[in-house]
Amino acid sequence: MIGIEDLEGGLGVRVSGVDLAKGCDGPTMERLRELLYRHHVLVIGGQSLDTQTYLAFGKRWGAPIEFLREDQRVDGSPEVIIVSNSPFLFPEGARDYAVHWHSDSTYEEVPASTTMLYCLEAPKAGGETLFADTEAAYAALSGEMKARIEGLMGRHKAGAGQRDPEFGERPHSKKPFSEEAQKRIRTFLHPLALTHPVTRKRVLFGVAGTATGIEGMEDATAMKLITDLKRHVLQPQFRGGYTAREGDILLWDNYSLIHTATPIDYSLEDGHRRVLHRISVKGFAPAA
Repeated sequence: MIGIEDLEGGLGVRVSGVDLAKGCDGPTMERLRELLYRHHVLVIGGQSLDTQTYLAFGKRWGAPIEFLREDQRVDGSPEVIIVSNSPFLFPEGARDYAVHWHSDSTYEEVPASTTMLYCLEAPKAGGETLFADTEAAYAALSGEMKARIEGLMGRHKAGAGQRDPEFGERPHSKKPFSEEAQKRIRTFLHPLALTHPVTRKRVLFGVAGTATGIEGMEDATAMKLITDLKRHVLQPQFRGGYTAREGDILLWDNYSLIHTATPIDYSLEDGHRRVLHRISVKGFAPAA
């Protein structure tokens, strides 16, 4: 029997009674999908998985993305990377790179549909991931604004975009991409408003993170519009957050949310370490 409880703040749910190490049958998988797409954030607690079992679960959601940062890969897998506050893995100048509002992999031709973080170790304090609901935010736009943004295509590029202290964002990481990763970096276009491929609800998309402009629009005007939409999405009524606990798998619907990490101390001391394994997938796996 799957237990379900709302996350504090009302955005997302946490489930219990699921042991992914023993497998995940079709009906259970369908229930998890239903909960994610309805609530946008899903936490599956109490897990103990090796990398390959975790990756197999990730593939139940879509096709895993190969990450640009080779030095963060887990067990050599390009589809699983480590998220950590290790001062050795992330030296000064390369920290808090995810402390900015964004949708994952908008710098790819096909962005991530779902991202998941498997928490192996959690600090006693800190490590919260914040979310903002772009489906609810789109619904709350005026008819005039909906008409204005219809058909507009945002430009996106890895390592680019505008970060603003107004939203608690940190400057870009100075950690360079490898020569091989550089070959994959191009500018891609994504609509500011789109229909979610699963829920069929209208959402705002790409209004934060790697957005560098809007196709056919003067850059200053474009970035002002993107910032105005971002400010709209980040209103308190659309916000939520969750701090992953050891054994949690935290998943979110990348088309219905923007998210940000929060600043954290970098330490190897007991009670201060944070270690998560991240998978992002694109596309949507067929129903079981």
